[in-house]
Amino acid sequence: MADTCSNRCGATEDLAEVEESDLTGAGWTYLLCRLCATQPPWSFTEAQWEQLIATCRRQPT
Repeated sequence: MADTCSNRCGATEDLAEVEESDLTGAGWTYLLCRLCATQPPWSFTEAQWEQLIATCRRQPT
């Protein structure tokens, strides 16, 4: 089964692994697509998204 966006939008490509500790201090890891990452509750800017995808891109399994 392919990885999908944790926001249940169904995206399977260009997912970034985002540690919840980056957001709230807890320990979950989310896979987020660009569209979901730039919307609440995450609300990353485009520049932040570009940095995330460059450093935390999920490799296809």
